[in-house]
Formats: sequence, structure tokens, C-alpha cells
Amino acid sequence: MTTGAGPGRDLGVHTHASATDGSRMWVEGVWEVGRGAVMHDGTHVHLISGAMLDVEANFDQHSFEAELDAMTDVAAAVRADAYRAAMGWRGAMAQHH
Repeated sequence: MTTGAGPGRDLGVHTHASATDGSRMWVEGVWEVGRGAVMHDGTHVHLISGAMLDVEANFDQHSFEAELDAMTDVAAAVRADAYRAAMGWRGAMAQHH
């Protein structure tokens, strides 16, 4: 990792690749809605998943809404990773001054 800010400098932020999916299925007389995201940070694979309410604010949740939530999960994870990396970079820079 290099130190100093500017174009081309490595700030420790990982490149993420992700795939998301959402589903709505009739299971044993009940609608089940869920979402999932698989992410790769260059070294490890991470899975984020969860169930959702079948109705939210008087609207039926479908696979489209579920996938949007999964994409939001990925964005939150990438943001958290970037924040951790930036804080580590700033901490390292503070030690040099």
C-alpha cells in the first residue's frame, strides 16, 4: 500500500463484484419473499440474505423489490468497507505526521 493522496494511490479499498437476486414464492399457503447477494472482495466470498414482509405499506413485495433490497445491501457493505479502508488510511497518515 502506498501513502499519500492523489490519483492512482491505493487507499486500501477493495474492488467488489456482486450478484443479487430476489424471489417471491407461494410456499405452503403463504407468500415468502426473500433476497440474497453474493459478493467477492478479491479474496473472500460473502453472502448477505434475508426474508422480507410479503406486503409493505399496502403494496405486495415481488422479486423486483426484493432484488432492489439486495442491491441496497451490497451498496451498504461496499460503503462500510470503503469507510473502514479510508479510516485505516487516515490513521496511518496521522502516524506519519
